[in-house]
Amino acid sequence: MSAQYNSEFKIWEWVLIFGLAVIAVVLTEREGFSQTSQNVAVYTVVVSAVVILALRPVWNRRIFWVGAIAVFTLHLLLLLSLQRMFPSTIPTLHGVIPTVGGMLEGLGIAAILWKLSMRSK
Repeated sequence: MSAQYNSEFKIWEWVLIFGLAVIAVVLTEREGFSQTSQNVAVYTVVVSAVVILALRPVWNRRIFWVGAIAVFTLHLLLLLSLQRMFPSTIPTLHGVIPTVGGMLEGLGIAAILWKLSMRSK
C-alpha cells in the first residue's frame, strides 16, 4: 500500500454511497420487490460500495474486480436465500444484531478481497 494513501472517506464518496442506496431503493420500489427483498438489495449495494471504496489501493488489479463481482454476487444470492428461510418477525434487538453482523460481514469481505488482491501481483 502506498504511503500517500489517505484512508478517510471524502464527501464525494459519502454522496456516492448515499446516491447508490437511493437508486437501489427507487429501482426495487419500481420493480415491486417485497420489503425484505428491498432491504437485502439496498444492504448489498451499500456494503459493496463501502468495501470497494475502502479498498481503493487495489483498484488497478483485475483480480480485485473479478473477486468483487464474484463475492458480491454470492453475497446477494445467499442473503436472498436466507431471507426466505427466516421469518421477518425475528427479534433483532432494535437493529443491533443486523448492524453488528453487517459490520463483521463487511470486514470479512474486505479481508477476503484484500488478501486475494495482494496474493496475485
